[in-house]
Amino acid sequence: MPLLATSVLPGHRPAAPDDPDPANFESSFTPSNLKAVMRAAGATSRDLWQVPVAAIRVKPGFNVRVRDDEYLATVRRYADSMKAHGYYQDKPMTGIAAIENGESVVFVTDGHTRFDSLTLAISEGAQIDTVPFVPEAKGTSDEDITIALVRRNEGRPLRPHELAVVCKRLTRFGWDTSRIADSLGFSTTYVDGLLLFMSAPVALRDMVNSGELATTVAIEALRKHGASALAHLSQAQAHARANGSTRVTRKHLPAVVFARQVTKAAPALYNAARELRNDPAYSSMHPELRSKLDDLLAQLDPLEAAAQA
Repeated sequence: MPLLATSVLPGHRPAAPDDPDPANFESSFTPSNLKAVMRAAGATSRDLWQVPVAAIRVKPGFNVRVRDDEYLATVRRYADSMKAHGYYQDKPMTGIAAIENGESVVFVTDGHTRFDSLTLAISEGAQIDTVPFVPEAKGTSDEDITIALVRRNEGRPLRPHELAVVCKRLTRFGWDTSRIADSLGFSTTYVDGLLLFMSAPVALRDMVNSGELATTVAIEALRKHGASALAHLSQAQAHARANGSTRVTRKHLPAVVFARQVTKAAPALYNAARELRNDPAYSSMHPELRSKLDDLLAQLDPLEAAAQA
């Protein structure tokens, strides 16, 4: 019996290109009789249910964590620990007992990283047959499980772009921004920003998911530039790469780059303005433009004189 379609294999990323997009997750968990399923699956009970690894399943697309290098590094670290010390009994997974194709199984609702790590450890020789499991309480809804993706991960919090997927998923239950914010402990402004990010072009979201762009910078650009945010951020990305950086930050934004260059060019601009004022053609300049230059130089001349003193 395969352990998991998206298991972590040595030297491979734990997600295939055709895996479901967590942002489009629409499946539901359908619990069955807990004790009956646990008995049929061969699970035993001490302080926790001890569930055979072969009976554990994962709903494709349910886990919102992006399987990037940071995720893989965590999986690698956990797997090495499991190979050396076994599976810690004080780190149980959480799940829902169910029947799938006539077979008694348990779906993971919390502990996806641990399960990927477990799969990797077993593939590399770890002898772990069962793991501790805590069942979801009776009456637990899909909404409850979705909220728990955030609430149960405070030790290793979801990143903003992963939180955005949770917020988007909650809107599919008919929840408005205020209810999502209250349930997750966020401000409505923050939730609005996360939902705005989820409406951005795929190319922009890919920049964030790949680690090239911070979610906060993406949201600021979307709020300020709207439909042209992607073009704006693409310019920032080009500037970052030209300067040897793989990550776009605020300092790479066109407006910030422009302001920095203006500051750098300010002395030359001041000298050019002084030369223009002394040019014979200055008196023929449009009066309004000449007045602006006179006012500007009137502010700068005393400062320049003081600097030279």
